[in-house]
Amino acid sequence: MSPLSRRSFLRHSAIAATAGLTAASLRPSVWAAPVGANGAIRLGLIGCGAKGTAHVQQILKRTDARVVALCDVDPAQMAKVAALLAGTGPAPFTTPDARTLLARADVDAVLIVTPNHWHALLTVWACQAGKDVYVEKPGSQNLVEGRLMIDAARKHDRIVQH
Repeated sequence: MSPLSRRSFLRHSAIAATAGLTAASLRPSVWAAPVGANGAIRLGLIGCGAKGTAHVQQILKRTDARVVALCDVDPAQMAKVAALLAGTGPAPFTTPDARTLLARADVDAVLIVTPNHWHALLTVWACQAGKDVYVEKPGSQNLVEGRLMIDAARKHDRIVQH
């Protein structure tokens, strides 16, 4: 076997890299796959105020997510968001109790858009219920609550976005 010169090594490396990049670009992207009815993420919204309404308006622009459950202690706020969702599919489940929403099997993930002092507790409950979480800032009121949120996410293998 003849020794490989520096020039030959660089030429062969460039050809291999080009072939690899070309092959990678020919594969269809995961994001290019069509999203079916079973592919949409089913979301529960906890907190239907102005920020929660803004989140729903953004979700309505997507085809890969839909709001299936609403929770707020104020029935008027919940009705406002439910009216926004009217005509986009089945009427969402509504409840004033977050624990009821978290117990539902048809909710994959929750958006926590409540007053700040509820963020940590609801995040821990959601992780315990097997839901992925998006929680508004601030995540917690102190370091202990923040540590409990992290521990719950790790223990229950959940995704928590803050």
